[in-house]
Parts: sequence; structure tokens; C-alpha cells
Amino acid sequence: MNELASPRAAGRVVPEVPFAAEMIRPTTDHGVGTQSSYLRKSFTLPSGSGVATLRISALGLYRAFINGKRVGKDLLTPGWTSYWDRLSYQTYEVGDLLQAGENSIDIWLGDGWYRSRMMWPRNEILNTWGDEIGAIAELRNAAGDVVLATDSSWQSGLAPILKSGIYFGESYDARAENGAVTGGAAVVADFDKSTLLPYEVNGVRELAALPVVSSFADAEGRNVHDFGQNAGGYVAFTVEGEAGAKVIIEHAEVLDHLGQFDRASMRSAEARVEYVLKGGGPESYRPTFSFFGFRYARVAIEGKATITRIEMIPISSAITPTASFSSANPLVNRLVENTIWSQRSNFIDVPTDCPQRDERLGWTGDAQVFARTACYLHESQGILRKYVRDMIADQRADGAIPHVVPDPTRNHEDIVPGFFGSTGWGDAICVIPMALHDHYGDREIVAEALPAMEKWNDFVWSISDGPIVHPAKPWGGRGFTFGDWLQPVEGKWPLEKPARTIGDDASATIYLYISTVLTARAATLSGNAALAARMEERAKIVKDAFVREFVTPSGRLVYDDQTSYALAI
Repeated sequence: MNELASPRAAGRVVPEVPFAAEMIRPTTDHGVGTQSSYLRKSFTLPSGSGVATLRISALGLYRAFINGKRVGKDLLTPGWTSYWDRLSYQTYEVGDLLQAGENSIDIWLGDGWYRSRMMWPRNEILNTWGDEIGAIAELRNAAGDVVLATDSSWQSGLAPILKSGIYFGESYDARAENGAVTGGAAVVADFDKSTLLPYEVNGVRELAALPVVSSFADAEGRNVHDFGQNAGGYVAFTVEGEAGAKVIIEHAEVLDHLGQFDRASMRSAEARVEYVLKGGGPESYRPTFSFFGFRYARVAIEGKATITRIEMIPISSAITPTASFSSANPLVNRLVENTIWSQRSNFIDVPTDCPQRDERLGWTGDAQVFARTACYLHESQGILRKYVRDMIADQRADGAIPHVVPDPTRNHEDIVPGFFGSTGWGDAICVIPMALHDHYGDREIVAEALPAMEKWNDFVWSISDGPIVHPAKPWGGRGFTFGDWLQPVEGKWPLEKPARTIGDDASATIYLYISTVLTARAATLSGNAALAARMEERAKIVKDAFVREFVTPSGRLVYDDQTSYALAI
């Protein structure tokens, strides 16, 4: 269920009805990496099965239950946004979960993107957007009256999730289910309700399960299962055994050259599941607050237990296909299928670079290159609109766009300085809104993004105060660019950039031209004639300067390689 929103401004979607509830935190929470907490409230209703809506969000991730039944089917809620400025909430019709008389609501909380580790080890960030998890929720009846709202009267306790994290995975002890109340709740005093906005995407959902296609035992007797497809998601399994027995699942994308389970591509991400049995019969489990990128799962068992069923559950925000392709060539068909699975696996609330290692970040360069393809393959307007708004929120004061959005390095420049401003990456703020216009006729997001597009264009011009851009060489330098990043590596990646083809100055200048032309188009569509004229004139200046600087009298490019010609065209 999606709530209608009022007109958008400054990257926010404003709810029609302000929240009466307060953001509260469980007093049982002991910080990042510790056992999950829940918030609980009992309440009485004169009748059940009426119309009732629950609006709910969290600092961290949440999963809600009313009278023991799960609310909604969305995963990893409330989603991942630039939490400093934008926090999504979901709205669910829950009348069928309510009953006359006594009712109860539980809200489980996990660290999620909000405070579990982000970035790789040398730039590790904990408590990225805050160190306290919490929830805000309110139940309204058909008349719109508040029946229940989070406040300091709620209770709290410990959930059976012993630890969770985006890179870590999840550890779950079924013996700890139905944990007793051991604490209360406190209002998060400095929470800004104006950051709350209705969920902008269709949600992350489970796709059709993938069965095991083959299995083998490794030298240590652990079973390795091949699901036949790399995907973002998790395993679901059923197990029987004694209380205290443990199932440990690790994930991998590939086998090595000897056909053995190979976790190298996970880098430092633990990417594991641990499940402790409660005993007494079949037990089924799938993770609540994490996901993985994998094709293979390695299963180890400590104690007496037997896995009776296991399957892969892909998850994605790309849930509505809008294109299909087939040909007489199976290799071409497989290439297209790989592209479709790549989108599914990397569109998990945010368009990311990968779903498996200690990264899983919303790289702007990846997003802008793939945006038009994404719109053809699946319905992508919602997720890309949301991404544009997060770029607007995270844009620096001088106009620089972060390398990744939502940006975990913002307000953590002491750990990761200067992680913004690369041409070809920051140009996503110009490329994606125009892709949404060209594919969906979306003028609204173009008008919304136009000020950020102009600021970005002026930033790139200012790098060298002119039409030829000379990017800074060192990481973190103002105007540093990744350039042609996907070339073979000469030095020690990622401390050294890939081998050169096109020069950074040429690629940066080409992207300045691209963003200038796109900003001129956006200004025209938005009725800003003065800005359109300024950008059109700038585009001509950049184009003429590029020809003088990089094109020889015979018509060849100074950087004589495929990338140079492809970009220049």
C-alpha cells in the first residue's frame, strides 16, 4: 500500500499526514554488532477485522508482527536512503491481523546499513548514520484516528537474532525465540520527523526459489550446494535435530580451478549464516536482516542435525520485467540473461556495484552507465527516482556528487576523505534524470534535479576553471577522477589506478560536455530559458576546446585507443 504524497521539494517526499508517534529506542539495545532487540506494545480494540493502517519506519532495519503474524512482505525495510535527510516509511493495511480484545505488536530491529560496518577494512565505518537503533510506528483506524503510537510506554526485550550486519550476515538462536520483556523504551529526542517520507519504490521482494542443481562434499565433509545461478538473496532451509546443534552456511560466487569452494570474492565480508536449533521437530529458517551474493552455499553442521530441504531465495527491487529477448544463439541468450540477473542482484533498494563483498555500494558511475538498460529490462522508475533524490541529498556544498550514494563517507571525512567529485561518476546526477525522462516521460524528476545538475556542472568547470578539465591525481584530491576504471591493472589495485587508455583529462572533458548538453536539455524541459542558453553556450566552448586540445589536424585523437573514440563519438 502506497501513501499519496504532496509535491516534492529538495529531494523529499512529504507525507500528507504528519506522524503523531515518536521515534523510540529499546533500552535493551547494547550497540552495533550485539543481539537484536524488539519493541513491544499490547493494546485493546473493541472489534477486529476492520480497516486499519500501520505506518512504520526505523533507524536500522525492522520487521513487524501483529499478534504473531508478519506485517507485509517487504524485505530489509525501511530501505536504504541518505538517512541524514531522508528516511522512508511503509504503510500497510493490517485490519485482518487485528482482533477484538487484546492485541500485541512486536517490532524487531537490526543494524542494517544504518550502523553495521560499511566500506572495506582500511576505511571501515561503524555507526555510519547513528549508533542507536529505533522505530516509529502508528496504527490508525478507518477514520484516520490514532489507535496506537510509539512512545516511552512501550517495552523491549531481546530477539533471537544474536548478530546481524550487511557484510556479516546473520546469527540466529531459535532457543531465544519468544524472549521475555526485560526493558523499556526511550524517545529519541533529537529525531527529526521532517526526514520521514513515504516509501518511493515497490519494495525488496523474494523472487521464485532456485533449487539445488548439484552438490558435493569437501575434504572436511561439508556439503557444497550449487544453485546454478549467481544472485543476490539468501538460502532458506528446513532442519531437524537436537536443541543446541548449529548450522553454519558460507557463501561463494565461484569454485576455484580445482573445483573447490572459493570465497575470495567476498574479501573481508563474513557473509555467513549461523542457526542454532531449538529441537523438537522440523525448523525452517531464512535470514531477516541480511542478504548475500552467491551461487554456492557451503553447509557445516555442529552437533546432531540434518538438513531436509535447502533452496536459494533471490531477492530484488527489480520485480516487474518489461522486456524479453531470445535468439537462435544460446551464448547471446545467456549474455542477456546474465544482464537481467545482474540487475536483479544489484537492484536491492539501491542500484549497487555488487551484492557479495565488503562493498555493495551505490556507485554513481555504475548506476549512470546502466540506467537506460535498467529501464528497458525492468520497471525502474521508482528506484532510480529515489536514487536521484539521494544524490541531491548527499551533494556537497560546492556541487560535487559522491562516488557512492547513499554516501556512508559523508560526515566521516576523517576516515574517508574526498570521496566525491569524479567525472563519469558524479555525472549520474545529469544522466539518470534524463534517462527517466526519455524512458518514462518523467519531467518532474528532471525539474527536481535541475539545480543539482547545474551545481555539478559548475563544479566540474571549476576544477580547472575552464573547458579542459585536468583532474587531480591523488585519491581524495579535488576533482580526482576514476577515468577509464575497467582497464587491466598494472599496479596494485585498488591503491593504483588501472592501466591507461584514454587520458583522465580527455575523459573528464568529454563528460563535462555530456553533462552540459544534458543540463541544457533539462533546463529547456523545465522552462528555464536562461540556464538553457548558458549551458548551450558552455557546451559549444567545451566542444571547441576539446577539438583543439585532443584532435590532431589529420582527425586522429591524441589518445589513440578504443575508449577515446567511443567516448568522443
